[in-house]
Amino acid sequence: MMQWFRDKMADPDFASAVRSDYTRINRTLIEVLLGEREGEPGMLFRALSDFQFTRFREMIPDAALDTWI
Repeated sequence: MMQWFRDKMADPDFASAVRSDYTRINRTLIEVLLGEREGEPGMLFRALSDFQFTRFREMIPDAALDTWI
């Protein structure tokens, strides 16, 4: 999985999405959970899950897909 991720990070569009969108959502979610920022954690979990499902699909085991969706 790590090699797959490294290979994907060589794609500028993928790397940009991870560095900007994924990092932003993740950071915001952590701040909300720690009480450092106002926000709806459920919506942020959903955004994070959607990003992961879309961009990291190859890393999600087939057995977990129904539950994930």
